[in-house]
Amino acid sequence: MSKENRQYNGRKLIRIPTPQFVTFYNGVEEQPERVEMRLSDAYMVATDNPQLELKCTFININLGNNLELMSKCKTMREYMIFVDKVRKYRQTMNLEIAIDVAMEECIMEHVLEEFMKSQKAQVKSMSVLEFNLEKHLNTVREEGREEGAELKMITKICQKIQKGKTIEAIAEELEEDEEYVKRVCEIANRFAPEYDIKKIYKELCCFIA
Repeated sequence: MSKENRQYNGRKLIRIPTPQFVTFYNGVEEQPERVEMRLSDAYMVATDNPQLELKCTFININLGNNLELMSKCKTMREYMIFVDKVRKYRQTMNLEIAIDVAMEECIMEHVLEEFMKSQKAQVKSMSVLEFNLEKHLNTVREEGREEGAELKMITKICQKIQKGKTIEAIAEELEEDEEYVKRVCEIANRFAPEYDIKKIYKELCCFIA
């Protein structure tokens, strides 16, 4: 780039760090170890030379994938060991019991040992929420619920929030999982009083993913 092109109205080009975009996947569906995703793949009209492009590296961190990366990141590897244990035990146990057993086993095996000991209640609370949301998302996929139906459910939840309903009451009236309703309410409250449904939906999807 020439010196003239690096200037605009007397202002010099400001150098910035080279950005890298990465998303980590730990869901239950079979996925490749690593994929380069492009924003242009979502364009309605395909083009070989998009004027706006964004590349993001999709990395599968489930156990058995990306071994070199996992060997260098002890915390991530140990977190996935914990997740894998919970998934295994919840097949035959109540979710909360499965989490308790997985935590105790991790402590015995020195997996996230100090964190598990000092933040036990927090780990359990967040794990219950995460695995219930994972279950809800899987159910949604199995039932073939489309985005439109999900947006309608979020809209109903927001309408009941405006009426002052409690999380428990909303879950009961809509026959939805209480942890799912709780998460929607937490996100929705940040968009009050307008309750932008699409923004709530996008943030919910990001959380689950």
